[in-house]
Amino acid sequence: MPRPVRGASRLSPTPGAVPATPSNLPSKNIRYYNEPLGPPSDVLDPAAFAKRVEDALALAQSKLAEIKQGWSELGVEVEEVLKERCSVDDLRAENDQIRNDSLIRPDLQHWVEDRWLPPNRPRPPRPHERRAQAAKEAAKPVQGVEPQVDGEPEPEPFKLPGQAALDKAFEEAEQSGLNLLKRPDVSHYLRKSKMPDFNSLILLRPSEIDVAPPARTDPLAHLVYTITFHSIPRIVHKTPYSVQRQTLVCLGSSTLSHIRSNLMIGGDNVPVEKSGESDDEEKQEAEKDTEEDEVEDEDEAEEQPEAIEVYDRPQQRLAGNFGGESGEEEAEERPTQWKNERRVTGAAFVAEGRIYADDAPGVSDYADILLKGIAAIDKRAADESAVEVNDLPNPHANHAAEVAAAIQAASQVPPLVARSGSKLDYVRGSPLREAKLGEMPLRMGQPYLFVHQGNSEHIWTVDDVRYLHPSDPSPFPPEGDADDAPPHRLVYPVTTHLSRQIGQSRCIVCDREAIELAVLNDELLGESPALICRSCFEAVHPPKRKEREDDAKGKGKRRKVDVGHERVRDRDRESMDGVQVVPILIER
Repeated sequence: MPRPVRGASRLSPTPGAVPATPSNLPSKNIRYYNEPLGPPSDVLDPAAFAKRVEDALALAQSKLAEIKQGWSELGVEVEEVLKERCSVDDLRAENDQIRNDSLIRPDLQHWVEDRWLPPNRPRPPRPHERRAQAAKEAAKPVQGVEPQVDGEPEPEPFKLPGQAALDKAFEEAEQSGLNLLKRPDVSHYLRKSKMPDFNSLILLRPSEIDVAPPARTDPLAHLVYTITFHSIPRIVHKTPYSVQRQTLVCLGSSTLSHIRSNLMIGGDNVPVEKSGESDDEEKQEAEKDTEEDEVEDEDEAEEQPEAIEVYDRPQQRLAGNFGGESGEEEAEERPTQWKNERRVTGAAFVAEGRIYADDAPGVSDYADILLKGIAAIDKRAADESAVEVNDLPNPHANHAAEVAAAIQAASQVPPLVARSGSKLDYVRGSPLREAKLGEMPLRMGQPYLFVHQGNSEHIWTVDDVRYLHPSDPSPFPPEGDADDAPPHRLVYPVTTHLSRQIGQSRCIVCDREAIELAVLNDELLGESPALICRSCFEAVHPPKRKEREDDAKGKGKRRKVDVGHERVRDRDRESMDGVQVVPILIER
């Protein structure tokens, strides 16, 4: 046998061997990339799809009586043979044998616990521990709780239709020591930070707003859409991978305004800027704070022993700042102040050549802005007639005919591909409060555009369209609703995935807490803007130490100052020359 060559790799191909085919799996370095987008399908016709499903259900309902009649005509021997063939006793007996095996049971139980429970999670109590704990609780004396007369009654928790039966099934499954069928204790619908493998969405997030339920006769209300909003990736790959932020399950009757109200994809946490002139209340509050600070200074000066000398450590500043100015120049006071309010702007969904914009009062018309921008950079020939930007093609007096004509017109246009050189005439669509998903010409797998907050852009796609299943939350109120029954609430759109790990960054200092502040022109943090949490900001810029007027600076004991627990203005903190602080509102 020949000896291997020194220095040759063990992974070197053997002479004459067939080279291995490359794997189709994405690289392990791609952390957040999931399924690729596309290829796009044909334009969907939701009304025709709903009609086909309803016809199929009606046909199955008509054959149900015939099937029952055929089963009743079967003899006893045929029924016994069918029951024996369709029985699951063999599978149940095998599972019982494995479950009752004392050698396999501990390993299987440990495997299930490691599979379901995340790390750093205490193990659940054993059966004998639960019995001992129950006996201990029963031995304790019962303490009566006085009812609160003046207190408001606690609101009842929101439950989906059929939740009681599901909870009962889980309670029966929990009687087993293995807990194979026990659902994990997931208290949040969000993915935990740095734990993408434990994203069990047992609890769903219902709609943020309360809207009236649709009518049962509406065929679009029986269609379920799954749409996903993605971030535009910074790295351009050959295959257009998606970076998912949020997945919503909507009805065909859901409007774009309902979807917009439930979006938490980032970009909406922009605060409102205060005006240059402060209000009278703010002036009075500032004067009151100044008087309180002076009183505290006098009290602290009286209590300060004579042997203790208080001094300030000199601030070491670099030669320049991020703006290129010298450190010797006096920094101006921060001109911009922010309110703890979100800035409300318009929004627009762009799909299949139509721009669906928000027409609410007080917001910008994004359709008009986008259409004017497209017309300004359009390079069509001068003799070519341009389409009116605000006119819908093939207008009809009948709304259903108009929707059918729009779907027919969109199906004749090939799907838009990036850098293909194809031109598409954009027109104004219906406003967000009127545009329904089931009435929009859409393709599955085709990336569309959502723009808001100026130039904050996201990609959204239609993942699947299906008919409403009996196990889905019912969008319709129960039939024969009594007067004493609780009011029915529409849960759609339902959020089934929300990536907080991508949607909200972590502090650049501690890499643990969520960001709360954007700090500009801060040399101590090393970058501008620096996105940090408030705890790290208070640690980097502690409050200034106050010195006594009658004592000069010198050696002595430093006075203990509480840091991180008091509200201090920015100008009263150390190393804040030329530094601007902008609060970042946390997503709801």
